[in-house]
Amino acid sequence: MPRYKFDDFVINANDLVSGKRGHKVLDQHGYSLIDWIDYGIIGFDELSNTFFIQLDMNEDEPEFWISNIESVTILCVVIDKIFSVKKRLFTKSIFKYNKKLFKYRFEF
Repeated sequence: MPRYKFDDFVINANDLVSGKRGHKVLDQHGYSLIDWIDYGIIGFDELSNTFFIQLDMNEDEPEFWISNIESVTILCVVIDKIFSVKKRLFTKSIFKYNKKLFKYRFEF
């Protein structure tokens, strides 16, 4: 089950964190984009052929976990909903499915 850091998926994550907006973008539970960059995970479940996303800040249960996401497009919609942002804030810039490596661009 391949797992990647959130900032491996969001290719301009460091640019977003360096700006003022990175601290202001919060998910539905009040965690910042910076928390997601530090502790967020996006993965692919090969058995079910679906993606999952989670925020895993401690050794207990993840603070946020959504599974059974059927496509990268739906994954981007889910991320938009997590951060309560307008539709298609996460837009495709690079998609490289070789060995389950995928990257998108987060744009404000």
